[in-house]
Amino acid sequence: MATDPDLPVVTVAELGVLVGEGVRALFPDDLWVEGQVSNLHLARSGHTYFDLVEPNDEPGKAPAALFGVTLWKGNMPGIERTLAEAGGLALEDDLVVRMRADLRFWAPRGRLQLNMTG
Repeated sequence: MATDPDLPVVTVAELGVLVGEGVRALFPDDLWVEGQVSNLHLARSGHTYFDLVEPNDEPGKAPAALFGVTLWKGNMPGIERTLAEAGGLALEDDLVVRMRADLRFWAPRGRLQLNMTG
C-alpha cells in the first residue's frame, strides 16, 4: 500500500475524536429535527432506539435520509407527557415528529446519532 507523505496519518481512535470535535463545533447546541419514526425498539436497559427518516417519495425505496436516535430512559417521561398532551399520541413507528436533539458522533460505531432531549 503506497503512502503519500503529504497526507496526515491518524489512528481510527484519533479520527473518531476529530470527527466528534468537528460535529460538536458545528452543532454545539440542541436543534429541532423533523422526521418520521422507524424501527422503534425499547432495549432491556430502558433506553429507546429508533431511526428518524425522511421518507422517499417513491414507495418501496430506501429513505432519502436517516439518522439513528437514542432516547435515554430518563428523558422518556417528559417525551411521553408531551405526546399525551398533543392528543394522546405515543412514540411509535410512522409517527411524524419534531424533536429536540443533540447531534453527536459515536466513535465506537462510527456513526452520527441524535440524542433526543425533547
